[in-house]
Amino acid sequence: MGSVFEPVRTALEAPELHIGLLRGLVAAFAAGILALVAVGLRSLVGRRWLRRLRLTASSRRLPGLVGPAFVVASVYGLDALQRSLLPSVQVAGTVPALPQSVVLGLALVWLGVAVAGVTPAPLPIGMILALPGAWRLVAGQDLLGPSWVPWLIVLGTAVAGPLAAETDRDLGRTGLSPVMWLFVVGAVYATVPDTELALVLLGVAMPLALLGLPFRLARLGDGGAAASIGLVLWMASQEGWARPGSLIGALGALGLFTTFPIGHRLRRWFRFELHWSRTRRLVVVVVAQFVLAMWASRVAGLAYGAVEAIIRLVPAIAIGIALGIAMPMGRRRVPRPGRSGRRPRTEPSIGSTRNPA
Repeated sequence: MGSVFEPVRTALEAPELHIGLLRGLVAAFAAGILALVAVGLRSLVGRRWLRRLRLTASSRRLPGLVGPAFVVASVYGLDALQRSLLPSVQVAGTVPALPQSVVLGLALVWLGVAVAGVTPAPLPIGMILALPGAWRLVAGQDLLGPSWVPWLIVLGTAVAGPLAAETDRDLGRTGLSPVMWLFVVGAVYATVPDTELALVLLGVAMPLALLGLPFRLARLGDGGAAASIGLVLWMASQEGWARPGSLIGALGALGLFTTFPIGHRLRRWFRFELHWSRTRRLVVVVVAQFVLAMWASRVAGLAYGAVEAIIRLVPAIAIGIALGIAMPMGRRRVPRPGRSGRRPRTEPSIGSTRNPA
């Protein structure tokens, strides 16, 4: 048990964490102010006028500010880390710098998935629109490690990004997604062999999680969730290439962000559901995300080979999908098998403010 939490003690004393923490505090303050302004404008203008302007005014979703704030603050934090290094260390390149092509790729990923979020089919369209930006994350770079590392970044961002965006939407006003994202970044830090860049991102994510819980002011956002995943996967490739299994662990640390949407779609064939109260479901989501992220980090990610890491990750994936089947989070109309003539039933939402009847 001590080895599991040993990275926590090491992180608290690291100057890289303090660099990210300072940028994260500034970003959290700015995003919190913007969230309050957005809520005020929504109350001032009113939903009727927003509907007349054909704008969305859903009371079940928070402003998607945490993801963009995380990416922007992390970019500034990584730049500050480079400027704090000795000239000899900068020349040696032992601590990788963030290329401008990666910044451009993150912007394109954010734009593509954000645009897809207002379409009738945000998941497949988001995967398509995220591909150009995901490709920019690796274009022109000589990435170390196995030959499949660039494909892990590209496909991981293009596929996992829209999946995470859907989970973030389904969480509604619960404020869970920023906290769950903190677990993801912490798990990636705990699994990669080198940790300088990961510590900066962890420091940024810590204060931003407060915008989710306890304040419930903002969520990740569609484009922000995808761009954040792209940044974390790029960082993991820079610091985890020496142990390929850690890259699989970093991807698996996304946990419920990627497995919940898969489980929701399997409800077409598996109708099992846990009839728990909303509070109990929220607690299960938080605990499960932490456990699955740590399993990916400290069990699958510690394997040296990618194949062994994937095998170790299978139980976590299965549990995450099973939870997606048993706990529907979004209000989806899932038709019952063999009853296509009847009106589909609307699923109760864990992120909704209404209690299921």
